[in-house]
Amino acid sequence: MAFIPTNRPVLGKDLDAMRQSFGITTTDALFLFGLSITRWMYAVRRDAELPLADTSLALLLRFMDQNPDLFLLPKFPTPPDVFDSIKEHVQMHPRHFSLIMGAESTASNRWLSGSGRQSPSVMRLLWYVNEALNQASGKPSQANQSAEGLDPEELIERLIETAKLEATLRGTPDLFKAGRWPVIKQRDRDVPRDTKRSRSIAAKLAAEGPEAAVIAKAKTTSKAAAKSTSKAKAKA
Repeated sequence: MAFIPTNRPVLGKDLDAMRQSFGITTTDALFLFGLSITRWMYAVRRDAELPLADTSLALLLRFMDQNPDLFLLPKFPTPPDVFDSIKEHVQMHPRHFSLIMGAESTASNRWLSGSGRQSPSVMRLLWYVNEALNQASGKPSQANQSAEGLDPEELIERLIETAKLEATLRGTPDLFKAGRWPVIKQRDRDVPRDTKRSRSIAAKLAAEGPEAAVIAKAKTTSKAAAKSTSKAKAKA
């Protein structure tokens, strides 16, 4: 039964209502509706009570509401489903299962008990692995491409070796022994990026003399301090 009323236009808030009815994440909803995160936030937050400005999107929501069985996103398998499929072919410790999916070893306890959620990237990796195993085993598959030439055992071994290789390249030569992936330090936000614009500004400051560079640095430091103070007040 359709949930968007027929006595009013499609509103911004209907986007999030449909996302919840499908049980999908905001990340998946952005793909499903073809929106950027900025347009999504405007529609579901700022303009929640206003008709959608994009009439094609409004009609898309109406059509999807009237035909809920037509769903663009794949049906993602659960971690227990994929783990059981793997165990049909090889012996694997539960803790190793989450490691080869890019998570820490303790995540398996939550995943396999049904009490933990997976990130969108984990969900997609689970889907690909499950589809490849189905194809290699001659089972029905959602994918329209074939993983021919691999048997299930070889496919799982390749998955394990791929995870170990990536872990080694990131500084953990024995992933299973470590039980967790190394933490990669992100770029310091206070360090300016080396871009064409930053080089242009640097050249301009150099031409104006050392005083201009000092003033520019002071302004940057002041802005950073003000931002830090604002965040501290918000937390308080």
